[in-house]
Amino acid sequence: MQLFDSWVGCLNPDDYRKYVLPHTQSVISNIAEGVPVIHFGTGTASLLELMRDAGGDVIGVDWRVRLDDAGSE
Repeated sequence: MQLFDSWVGCLNPDDYRKYVLPHTQSVISNIAEGVPVIHFGTGTASLLELMRDAGGDVIGVDWRVRLDDAGSE
């Protein structure tokens, strides 16, 4: 399953933490066990650590995030 948020990168980390993170965690935690989850958003360079905290098996990044930067989160 892929959770895709095309506008999440417009948020700063504090707003993501307050308005998005709890809901994303809830969605991901209610996906049936054994179903792989890809968590993807656009423009998320400043949100990768929080997206990791939200859950998912894979965090997808778009062309604006350097892969070596994404791997260091």
